[in-house]
Amino acid sequence: MQPGFSSADATLASPYGPGRITHAAWVLPALLALAGACRSSSPGVVSVCGFEDSPEGCFDSCLQASTCDAGFFCSEDRLCDAECSDAVARFACGDGFVCGNDGRCRTRPPDPRLCETPTLASTPQTPTVDLLVDQSGSMRLPFGGVSRWRAVQDLIGGTDGVIERFGTRIHFGLTLYSARSIDSGPDQGKPDGRCPLLSQVPAAIANSALMRETLLNAEPIDDTPTPDALRALRAQMLQRGPIGSGPQSIVLATDGEPDSCANLDPADNAAAREATLAAVQAAYTSGIRTFVLFVGSPDSTQHLNELAYAGLGLPLPGREDEPRFLAAETSSELDRLFTQLLEGIVACEVELAAPVAPVGACLGEVLLNGEPLVCGDANGWEPAGTSRIRLRGSACSALSDESRDVRARFPCDAPGGLI
Repeated sequence: MQPGFSSADATLASPYGPGRITHAAWVLPALLALAGACRSSSPGVVSVCGFEDSPEGCFDSCLQASTCDAGFFCSEDRLCDAECSDAVARFACGDGFVCGNDGRCRTRPPDPRLCETPTLASTPQTPTVDLLVDQSGSMRLPFGGVSRWRAVQDLIGGTDGVIERFGTRIHFGLTLYSARSIDSGPDQGKPDGRCPLLSQVPAAIANSALMRETLLNAEPIDDTPTPDALRALRAQMLQRGPIGSGPQSIVLATDGEPDSCANLDPADNAAAREATLAAVQAAYTSGIRTFVLFVGSPDSTQHLNELAYAGLGLPLPGREDEPRFLAAETSSELDRLFTQLLEGIVACEVELAAPVAPVGACLGEVLLNGEPLVCGDANGWEPAGTSRIRLRGSACSALSDESRDVRARFPCDAPGGLI
């Protein structure tokens, strides 16, 4: 009790209504607070008490914090005080803070639904992409003002082409494939010599010059033994193993129906289509995805779409209204699609330290060099299976910086959390 005041004086003098036992020494400060002052009885702390809409429990007498109602602390003057209140919106704490059970603003704690799951590395994966290019005779046919073969030469071997732009971020390999068949007699349709004929550049970083030389010195040959070329390339990739830290992929660039070394001139391509599909499925089972780049006329694309779905491990036969293969009508459009493929699907994937349930992957938080990215945004990120995320657009481009650093957190609680 302050000298000159009684307990009765304190009750009657209170401006906060009956039934609230208020220390008489706080009558004058409280009246000042109503006029705009809101300084707490604890030095350096701003009080919400003293306003007409202040929460119930302000300035109640206390001996220790436990005698104050929830949402208050016991001040140095033994009064229940608060610097914030969840009950009154204008008394809320600022961004990044929450009002604690003792009426003090505290740093907002991490979302309990999120677990810190740092990436396996602070830099993106360095993938390996083997380009499997159809070198059959039909590649001489026109494509957007040039031949299909010239379009592929410009796309892959151009001095300002896609491979040149990505050459330091991806291990590129090149395989040209074709065959020659016997045209007549009892052995018609059988290979004339080795099948498939392969011309190859081993996968490596910054080997665009060698790939360009190989393409410019090559010309279309004859047949299209796609399943045999896929099986041969898969065997080589498995024997070689990943070159970098990232996944292995095949990009199949073709202009149409396959045949096979079993019959290079079939009356029906059904058997070759089945064999090609089986080869793509076997590659996926081995951890090698296949992407399909179509440089032909869109007469029959169902087979290509099935290959594209199988190459990503998706259910067959695939949806015709959601084609997964890449098709273009001009060289510039082909360049754009191929660039998008490498940026959004291959070159910007980051391995996670723990798998994430796909249903809730967008509930996670991803930071690039400390800046948050938006899931699903063209310049943000998206899920890429249960153990990878994929950066897109400008976020993908930023991965070329030496200071690049990717961090991620995802929900711990199922569904949609860590597996």
